[in-house]
Amino acid sequence: MLLNDIQHTRLNLQQLFEAMGRQMNAGEECSEVLTDVQKYLAKQLTVQSQVVARSLYPTILLDVKAMKTEIFKVKGVVKGQLTKRDVSFIMNDMMTHLSQRGSKMVEVCDERVLEKLVKELWLVLVDAFQEVLLPKASPNSDGHHSMMLGLAGGQNFTPIQCAYLEQVLEVIK
Repeated sequence: MLLNDIQHTRLNLQQLFEAMGRQMNAGEECSEVLTDVQKYLAKQLTVQSQVVARSLYPTILLDVKAMKTEIFKVKGVVKGQLTKRDVSFIMNDMMTHLSQRGSKMVEVCDERVLEKLVKELWLVLVDAFQEVLLPKASPNSDGHHSMMLGLAGGQNFTPIQCAYLEQVLEVIK
């Protein structure tokens, strides 16, 4: 995987720099060049992690939309505190896909690369949640924006659906 190669190159460069510093006094110019290359590789690792995570956005978005559909099927009233088990059926598809992707990444990715990918995937997941599930600002009659907990088509969440959504967000955290 390209991300692993970038990370390994960074580590090898760092080891080379440390070895040069111990064996001989590496010049200021050499030090600057190695530092610049390290920064460049670190930036590329971040950029490529974002590309990989963003490539999963369409799938994650579909999973969040499916989850929204399941939440809108919930009827009734809130009876006590909901648990993770209560919302597991709502999150099943999304968690299955994330788990499968995560397992593959754990198998092939260096630890540092995995950290970056997980961070970027988290941001993609948050973006999908914001797009599909969270309140949207809309102008009201006096020109100010108010938050409406509603979705396209005029749908609004009932109190029990809000409780389920709150528990889903807790699980995702």
